[in-house]
Amino acid sequence: MSYNFFASSNVNFGKDAIATLPEILKVLNVNKVMVVCDKMIMEVGIGTKVIEEAKKAGVEITVYDGVIPNPTNQIVEEAAAVAKEAEVQAFIAVGGGSSMDTAKAVNVLMTNPGTIGEYGGIGMVKNSVLPLIAVPTTAGTSSEITNVSALIDTEKVIKYVVIDNKITPTHVIADPEFTLSVPASVTAATGMDAITHAVESYISNMATPLSKHNSIEALKIFHKALPAAVADGKNFEAREQMMLGCIIVGYGFSNANLGMVHAIAHTLSAHFGLAHGMANACVLPYVIRYNAESCPQ
Repeated sequence: MSYNFFASSNVNFGKDAIATLPEILKVLNVNKVMVVCDKMIMEVGIGTKVIEEAKKAGVEITVYDGVIPNPTNQIVEEAAAVAKEAEVQAFIAVGGGSSMDTAKAVNVLMTNPGTIGEYGGIGMVKNSVLPLIAVPTTAGTSSEITNVSALIDTEKVIKYVVIDNKITPTHVIADPEFTLSVPASVTAATGMDAITHAVESYISNMATPLSKHNSIEALKIFHKALPAAVADGKNFEAREQMMLGCIIVGYGFSNANLGMVHAIAHTLSAHFGLAHGMANACVLPYVIRYNAESCPQ
């Protein structure tokens, strides 16, 4: 039996990895770039540091800092309007999964017609998109290397996904220093998202030996590193390991897909605004019990 395993992002990983941003932009040969983030990223100085590095490449920067948790269709359309007016040629997504998902969705609308809701599902994006550089500031979603954008349709009151290999970030700058200021509660919640990714992709009926290897190796990392990162947010080794685990598991679940935990968690987020990682943590034990009969090992 043959297996397919998709992986496409160029990853720069480790301390001071952000210093590689100017060279990446020069290689991409772009002049106008949009930074996509939330207001907190700008307030704590991470956004400013990323912008300063980007300017070393001589590019013109447009900032959209209106990202919200559980991004909505409206936010995507708003950001896309700004990007089109600025005639941006590439994106830099800075933040957690919400920033990544927003940037991916906006990127779809730069080269494809219609509204973002029309691209819900798998393989619905027709045209290639612009370069996207992902700079994660949390360790949990793995959105920096996946082909998924999760969005809220406030009219239908649903959380849905756009899944297409075309929207996978072209470059990832995973610098653990950007996660050192994340509060313990957010570290725990995003970490539980990562653990859920590992568990669901490992027992997925679409899993292969290639994806299972990533899923179980990442789970081993989380088992040790997550409690350490929650207990001491300045523990650089724990932060680095969490970020590494998220990249590893991202390759696992983007190939094997997820399961009922995420399906239920998305509904909780859509109806009650519950943070994604927290929703996963609430649901995971019950789904494990439900699935246990089918995969007791």
